[in-house]
Amino acid sequence: MSKSSAPPALSPREGQIRLRQLQLLELIAGQGSLRAAAQSLHVSQPAVTMMLRELESAFGTPLVERNRRGANLTAAGHAALEHLRVASREFGAAITAAREAVRGTTIRLGALPLLSVRILPRAIDAMQRAGRLPRIVLAEGSVDELLARLREGDLDCVVAPVFAAANTAIDDLGGLVFDALCDESLQFVCSSEHPFARRRKVGAAELAGSRWVLPPDSTLTRRVFFSTFLRVEQAPPLPAIESSSFYTSLNIVSHSQLLTIAPTAAISLYRQLGAIATIKTPLAIETCRISFITRESNRQAESIETLKTFLSTAAASLR
Repeated sequence: MSKSSAPPALSPREGQIRLRQLQLLELIAGQGSLRAAAQSLHVSQPAVTMMLRELESAFGTPLVERNRRGANLTAAGHAALEHLRVASREFGAAITAAREAVRGTTIRLGALPLLSVRILPRAIDAMQRAGRLPRIVLAEGSVDELLARLREGDLDCVVAPVFAAANTAIDDLGGLVFDALCDESLQFVCSSEHPFARRRKVGAAELAGSRWVLPPDSTLTRRVFFSTFLRVEQAPPLPAIESSSFYTSLNIVSHSQLLTIAPTAAISLYRQLGAIATIKTPLAIETCRISFITRESNRQAESIETLKTFLSTAAASLR
């Protein structure tokens, strides 16, 4: 991997921008008033006006427009604020990293529960054995939520599934880098006592007519479930129960006549206990690709590269 080129040098005016000035745009956007912004910063309104003038001089364009109701950001101001929010979070992360240097690097990792089944435990064990285990702060959520937090600078990296046919807007996620780790399949599941468990083939119409435990609409798995039925021109079933946890769904299914869809990695744990069975069906479910995702501006960080390497090795060992 080639090293990124050095960033362009700042002009004297750009170099004079202070953190408090960067906070100013956020305050004006949220409060719609220079006076309210001055109160939040504990300075006078003339001081805020001067800060704004210096900021606009450095940016070379008006960032705020005033009216009778107060003040609003211009289009340039909104564009600048979007990037400044990321810069502010990155600065906060830099301070945290510096303060915790004696404890080692901290990585804020966003992941779905699926990651904790097989890949992450193996990677952590290998990193610890190699003496290269950083402090990891795990955050869980939907793929959309985690990617939004990554773009905003709240997370350093995300490990999540990407489905080609689930309308994942990869092209709209500018500034993010996707590195494939492994493929993961999804399967339909029922209780080991369900009639479908003993069937050699269960058709789309029978599946659509059953009752389901499904993840929420916002999840990629739900979108894949939906598209699986649409491909054979079958109306997708609505859930009887919605659950954001694969493990909760599998527990419910193991004690009921409901069906669910789950990753093979999660299913294997319950199948070993004899509580569930996978449903044999000609209905093809799309395979997802588990990817390591980070910001383009962050991909050269040694700690991020190390974590990605160990996760890749752990994923490869499971193939």
